[in-house]
This record gives sequence, C-alpha cells and structure tokens, in this order.
Amino acid sequence: MENGRDEKADGLPNETEEWFPTKSSKQDLEEVRSGRDDFRTWILANVNETKGDKKGEQSKGLPTIQEALSNSSSYEASYNFVEPFSTINALSSAVRARSNLSQKRSHGIRRLGHGVQKFAVTFLQWLHAFKGVVDIAGSADPGLVVAVKQKVEDELTDTLEDIKEYLPSMIVYEQIYRNEVLGRKIAAVYKGVIYFSRETAKYYIANHGIKRWGRSLGGKQGFYAPNSNFKKDLLAVKNQCEVLLSVNVDKLKKLAEDQKKQLDKLLAAASHERLVKFRGYLAQSPSQDTDLKSSLASYTGILQSFTMDERVEQLSSEELLSSSKEVKSWSESNISQLLIVAGRNEPSTLERDDLSWLSPAAMGIVQQLRDNGETVVYYLCQESSWQSKELLPQEILASILYQILQKEPQVLQDDSYAFLSAQFEEKDIRMLDLDVLVDAMVQVLRLPRHSKRIYIVLDRIDRCKEESVRKVGFLMSLLKLVARTKGFYVKVLVIINKLYWQTLDKDWKALEASEFYGSDKIQLFQRDQQMHPDRW
Repeated sequence: MENGRDEKADGLPNETEEWFPTKSSKQDLEEVRSGRDDFRTWILANVNETKGDKKGEQSKGLPTIQEALSNSSSYEASYNFVEPFSTINALSSAVRARSNLSQKRSHGIRRLGHGVQKFAVTFLQWLHAFKGVVDIAGSADPGLVVAVKQKVEDELTDTLEDIKEYLPSMIVYEQIYRNEVLGRKIAAVYKGVIYFSRETAKYYIANHGIKRWGRSLGGKQGFYAPNSNFKKDLLAVKNQCEVLLSVNVDKLKKLAEDQKKQLDKLLAAASHERLVKFRGYLAQSPSQDTDLKSSLASYTGILQSFTMDERVEQLSSEELLSSSKEVKSWSESNISQLLIVAGRNEPSTLERDDLSWLSPAAMGIVQQLRDNGETVVYYLCQESSWQSKELLPQEILASILYQILQKEPQVLQDDSYAFLSAQFEEKDIRMLDLDVLVDAMVQVLRLPRHSKRIYIVLDRIDRCKEESVRKVGFLMSLLKLVARTKGFYVKVLVIINKLYWQTLDKDWKALEASEFYGSDKIQLFQRDQQMHPDRW
C-alpha cells in the first residue's frame, strides 16, 4: 500500500496501470521514477547540515529538508514537512530582532531573508499548482536549499513564474478520463521537473562562495535551455488536455442531448395521457381542436358576407383597437383585464341580428394576436353540430380551460394533476359551480409555463341561456379570474349583442359593486352600429 492506494504485484498502483497500460508507456514511467530516486540520493549526499552556534539554537542550515527526504516517501508528506522552509522564519526573526547598528552589519542577511522568501513562496505555490501532474508519476522531492546571489535567485524565480503560467490548465487532466497519450506527456513533464529542480539545487548547494559567484555569472543561460524544453512539454500536455476535454465535452453534450430527448418524449407521453383524461373530465370532443379551427374559418366566412352591406358602417379590428381609451388600455397595458365590448346592429339589418356587427373586429383581433405570436384561446358562441343549442357558461369555461391545457400540457405535473383531477373526476361539467372552474383555471395559470400572457376572446356570450342572473354570474366569474391571477397576464375580450342582453347596464352596476371590481381590472365599451349618412 502506497499513499493509501492498492498496488498490484509489479508495484504499480491500479490507478497508474490505467494511465500507463502498455510496456512502452510503463518504460516512460520507470524513467521518471529512476530520475526521482537518483535525485533523492543526490540531495541526501549533497545537503550539508549546518549546526547552530549554541545549544538549542535554530540551525541556519536545512536539516528539516534532509529529515523530510529521509523519513517521507510521499509528495504530500514532504511538502507539508518542509513548508515553509524553516530557515526563512529564522532569518526573518533575526532581521527584526537586531538593532539598527546590527542591521547595518547584517545587510547581507536582510537581503537574503527577502530573496529567500520571494523564491520559496513562488516555488511552493508552483509545486502546489503542479500537484496533479506530480501525483501521476509518484512523489516529488524538491529538496531545494536556499542560499544567496540575488541575481540568479531572481532568474530562478522568473523561470518558475514563466512555467507557472502554463500550470492552471494542467489541473484539467483530473477532470478527463485516463489516457495513455496524456500519461506519457505528463511523464515527460515530470522528468523536466526533476531536471529543473536538480539544476536549481546545484546552484543553491554550492559550498563555496566562488562556486556560487561562478554560477551567478552564468546568468540565465544555465536555466534557459531546460526551461525552454520544459515549456514545450507543458504545452504538449496542455494541448492534449484540451483535445481530450473537447472530445469528452462533445460526448457529454451528445449524451445530455439524447437523454433530454428521451426525457422529453417520456414527459410528452405522460402529459398527453393526462390531457386525454382531462378532456373527458371537461366533456370535450376528441376532435375539439379541429372543430374549433373549422368553426373559426366558417364563422369568419359568414361575417365577411355580413359586412358587405354598404349602407351601414363596418368596424375593423384596427378601428376597434384605436377607437377608445378602454380598448386601447386593454390592448397595451401590462395588467390582467376584462374588456366588454357591447352594441346593437343598425335596425335595417334586423334580419341578420343573429350576428353582431362587432364580431368581425373581434375575429380580426384573434388573427392579429396569433400572427404576433401571442397565446390566444377563443370560444364562438354559435349553434353548431358539435355545440349545445342551449349554451351554458360552464361549457364555455370548460372549453377555455382545455384549450389552455392544450397549449402547455407539461404543466400537468404530479401535484397539480392530482389537485385538478379531484375537482372534476366523476362530475357533470354542466352542473358544476362556476367558481370551481374559475379556481381550476387560476391554478393552471399559476403553474410554471413558457408563456406569461394569454388572450381569451369570447364572441357572443349573450347566446347563453336567457336567465339574467346566469349572464351576470358569468361576467362575475370572468372578473374573478382576472382579479385573482398573479404573475401572469390574462386579457379577456367579450363581445355582446345588446339586443339579446338588455339588462347589461343593470348588470354593469352589479359588477361595479363587486369586491373584485377595479377600474384597471374591467372596462366597458359600448357602440351601436350606425347608418352611413352619405348613403341614407
């Protein structure tokens, strides 16, 4: 067992076996280990322990490094044992403790203390940043003995700074799957670590001032060449890491995309299944979507013929949207709002009073909103083969709720689905209280969704059953919907032919007296059709 990792019979840790699986790659690793061992032996043979001047005094030499190399076989242990180079603290303390006169006499010591600290901090930071690469090959044994000669020391520090620029990317390898090519490149880098450390140590361990002076005269040439090769090796590892990372990222990206597609399919299938159940709860036809589109196309065609009478004025969607402050506010404001547009046809068109001269403008608004990418649901209150001849407000709200669910069925998650199902399961939609449908619609609109605004267009709700209380109750339900919606904009447009809703003015007063009323929540715009004066 070495460093807490299991070893195989040949002495290679299992993790290393994955990095160096072939015979040739193992040879690269053995060269690194051999160089490391030689360096350890060289350090032990060349480090001279300097005794303190008095008993118990801190040594001015570096016995702690020698002790670390003798008693520790791991990089981590050596690093923790040596750091932060015991002589640095001793030298710094000596500088601070001396008098001004002593400081002048010990000028060299002060220079030494400053330089040693600069170099030691740089080298230790470098080793710490390089820890990932060192771990691959085994234990790092820096064994650097700090001495003098600021010029060379600065050069060594600059060299380490240059190399350190490449190191952050090296740590990336830990996030990449093991790769033989990368392992061999890392081995080459580690050999550079050993070579550079040895050359640096040779300089600092020079036993004679003349030797140190000679090395300082050598300038940076003695370190430049190995540093240049070292940079090339580092750059090779960096490039290989980037290649492997790119490949790995592409694989992960594709895997994530495939998983998302699969998840989307599963969610879509589950959402569709739940939507089908809600279609039954809300008593909607399986062909409801097709029926609505067909009804809109047919109704639009009927309205076009209705607008051909040149004797009376016609109203386009653009004219309706710009004709009053109420309609303009509904169109442009960033609040939920109910807009009631009511009016009578010109008396000469009485034979066509089953239609409303306001409906063409409403259909134009539906088309305009859809063209602008808005979410629009609608209900056309007309008799048809698929609609009841005696429409109930519950049927209209049920259709609107189902259309909203169709727009984003994914909102039917577990909790929301269970809550909503309990409201409708085994119940007759025509007999439900309107508040139940409003509560369900508010719940659905509050669920997380892509669209934050929805338009609801209801054409001719005056076709509902004739009881006045039912009609004003329907408007009250729509007002509750608008008033209770938070964090989501609901724009409701209601078209009424007043010929069939003669109590509208009275009902409006009831709405104004409601606790849900607010001038910013509900608006009433009334306009009757007129005969063209020039065509009288």
